Amino acid sequence: MRPVRLKMTAFGPYAGCVDIDMDKLGKDGVYLITGDTGAGKTTIFDALTFALYGEASGSSRINSELRSKYADDLTPTEVQMDFEYGNEIYKITRNPKYDRKSKRSDGIVSVPAYAEITYPDGHCVKGSAAVTNAVKQLLGIDKKQFTQIVMLAQGEFMKLLLAKPQERQDIFRQIFKTEYFQMFQEALKAEVKNVKTEYRISSEKISQYIGGILCPDDSKFHIRLRSARSGEMPVPDVMELVSELIENDSIIESQKSKAIEAFDAELEKLNNEIGKIDEALKTAAELEETEKLRNAELLEHERLKEVYETAKEKQPEIEKIDREITLIESEFDSYEKIDDLLTRRKNSEKNEKRLKKDADDSEKERENSALQLEHYRNELKTLENAGEQKAKLEHELELQIIHINSVKSLVSQLEQYERESVSLAGIRKEYISAADKESKLSREYDEMNRRFLDQQAGILAGTLVDGEKCPVCGSCVHPFPARISCSAPTEEQLKQTEKKLKNAREKSSELSLKAAELSSKISSLKEIISKSVAECCGENNCIPYENNDDFREFTENSVRELEKSKERADNIQKDIENEEKRILRKSEITAVIPELECRNKELSVTCSETAGKLAAAGVITAELSAQIDDIRKNLRFPTIKKASEHKNKLTKNKKLIAENLAKAEEDYRKCSEKLQSLEAKITFLCEKVPHNAVETAKEKNALRECRIRQRKAVFEELTDIHTRISANKIALKNIANESEHSAALEKKHIMLKDLSDTANGQINGKEKIMLETYVQMAYFERIIARANYRFNIMTSGRYDLIRRGESSDLRSQSGLELNIVDHYNGKIRSVNTLSGGESFLASLSLALGLSEEVQSTAGGIRLDTMFVDEGFGSLDEDTLSIAVSSVQNLAGKNRLVGIISHVGELRNRIEKQIIVRKNNDGSIVTVN
Repeated sequence: MRPVRLKMTAFGPYAGCVDIDMDKLGKDGVYLITGDTGAGKTTIFDALTFALYGEASGSSRINSELRSKYADDLTPTEVQMDFEYGNEIYKITRNPKYDRKSKRSDGIVSVPAYAEITYPDGHCVKGSAAVTNAVKQLLGIDKKQFTQIVMLAQGEFMKLLLAKPQERQDIFRQIFKTEYFQMFQEALKAEVKNVKTEYRISSEKISQYIGGILCPDDSKFHIRLRSARSGEMPVPDVMELVSELIENDSIIESQKSKAIEAFDAELEKLNNEIGKIDEALKTAAELEETEKLRNAELLEHERLKEVYETAKEKQPEIEKIDREITLIESEFDSYEKIDDLLTRRKNSEKNEKRLKKDADDSEKERENSALQLEHYRNELKTLENAGEQKAKLEHELELQIIHINSVKSLVSQLEQYERESVSLAGIRKEYISAADKESKLSREYDEMNRRFLDQQAGILAGTLVDGEKCPVCGSCVHPFPARISCSAPTEEQLKQTEKKLKNAREKSSELSLKAAELSSKISSLKEIISKSVAECCGENNCIPYENNDDFREFTENSVRELEKSKERADNIQKDIENEEKRILRKSEITAVIPELECRNKELSVTCSETAGKLAAAGVITAELSAQIDDIRKNLRFPTIKKASEHKNKLTKNKKLIAENLAKAEEDYRKCSEKLQSLEAKITFLCEKVPHNAVETAKEKNALRECRIRQRKAVFEELTDIHTRISANKIALKNIANESEHSAALEKKHIMLKDLSDTANGQINGKEKIMLETYVQMAYFERIIARANYRFNIMTSGRYDLIRRGESSDLRSQSGLELNIVDHYNGKIRSVNTLSGGESFLASLSLALGLSEEVQSTAGGIRLDTMFVDEGFGSLDEDTLSIAVSSVQNLAGKNRLVGIISHVGELRNRIEKQIIVRKNNDGSIVTVN
């Protein structure tokens, strides 16, 4: 980049327009900008930087102070610059925001900031921000880098030398395009974080599955399972533990099943034995009844024999009833078991229903969240271009406001013109009347004066004497002396008329002067209105002054145009407000979307967990239903109530039959004729009834009740074991699947973490050098080498710049620190220890080295010009000579270097000069 022409208007100390033809300085070599202190040498650099970036070169100068205090109120503040880049010419025009006096009133007008750049092909980019971005894209550096490597501005000169490593990193990132390495580092960090999150979620799932493993508290595996649930046991060992649990429960299940079979066999045998004992007990009862019959009255034996035989035939029915009652009673435990299982199934169904509701709610919430996220994403797509039109609309609004002010001023001028025209017409009318009156009084005065003079002649003639000279004409002869007229006015009358004539002439003259002044004012107003019309309506438009109706119509049209312009401005303001609302909405949605995405992931995990719990609850409910069905299919009655009712009915029937038989037996025993047969029967019955039948019956019934309770306990254990096996098999399958996924994530995380730590300089025990910094270190080493070529010469071999090899603190980032080597004592120390002159030489060397490196390697950045603002005053004569020689060598044949300084020695050393002088009306510039 090489400035070709710089034009400053009302800028800094320059009141008017200063046009500097910098092309006269050539394309290479060194030139000097010199002049009086405070004349505006640095302002030239400010103007160059302001034209490119919209800011002054130094950080102490702000845009609101760039307008010249010497400038006329109507002179605009503006900088125009033509510069050469890549053998092509670019043109920039830019003005800062400032306040000036209005051209048409005593008010203050705020002029908005504006910029425009014209490319070699003729196309333009307009707007302050747009032009600044265009310059950054064209030159490849921003204002901060420009002032550090191209334009070494006053007060900014030492910043590159004394910059912190982070600041140097930012400079090198912009110049050498290393931001892609930074992006790679950040992408690695983000990917490590994502994989770590996935691994954490997978580990949490495994922990949840481990938490679902079932094991009795008294089991030998309980301590190991507690260790697994606390996370102390590796996943493969947990899987092995679950397999052992399942195998152990399967063995116990088989044992319990065999125990159930053994109990069933034993109970069947006991039931048979108890049935036989019951038969014997019944025979004993019969014997007792027979003995009673024998002792009873036997007289009715024959008659009752048939009745007795009939009743006796029903005795097997009693046995059948007894067997059925016994069978019903044996099923009562099963009914109790069913009631217990029904209660448990009801509780399980309630739990399943609750989990189903939780699952539905979670799924519904997840779907709603997903729909909301999709809605926000779609809305965000519609807001992608939010804010793009804001700058354009604001510029249109500024132009519209300027137009409104112009039209408002025009309408005011038109109304003033109409008022002044009406006043002029009235004054002209008064003037004509006054002129007529003056003319009449003039004629009257002339006539009265003539008659008065004639009267004076008559009076004088009365004093004439023949032979004596006339006091008027000197004649001694008076042939026709004047006579006194009786109608001649008196002197007093003549004076009164003369006074009236004088007053009339003064009034006429006053009105004439007033009309002339007003006419001149109207003419000036016409010119102002014509300019305003040209500005508002175009050069070809004019005002119809001759026709009042056309003039009024033109004024009314202007008023309407003013209202339309205000309406357009209001519409533009509304568009700006809408754009701001869209920008705000875009910001809000951008902040909400990550939260919704995170919430969606959490809801997905919740749905998965709830589904697992629901499936487990369903398994338990199904197992309980299967147990209930297995028991019910062996029962004859649906409920214990129905069984009890049937038992009561059988008992009543048995009792009725027994009563009839007893009555028949009693009648039979009363029969004496049958006494012996009854005795025989008694003898027979006595032989059939064992002597210990009652005790044996009690023992067998007690043993049967004990076996039933034992079988019930074993069956409950068998049910629990079966539930554990089912749950543990599901848990083992889930752990195996998730463990494989988690292992893959862990391997990926370790690989990415190592790569990210290496790229981001976070390896423990080593220097914190990031990948981007490592690349920049190579550039920095080459810059230092180029700088040392001059710095060593400038300091007579005493100093060299050196990059600090190791950081003093392994916890902080390093790689771009800078020290100096003092060859006089062989020590390495900080650049902050240099003196003022030495710091200047080091900064100059570093800037020159950076400039050369950028020229040779920085991806197309062309720095054909450098500028140095002050600093040479701190050098002694010998060092000054060396520094100037280095700058001249740097310029070479294809670079131009400008030095701003008031050092007198430089004026004799540098031939090409820009001289700045100041006077009472501002500063002036000449190029030699």
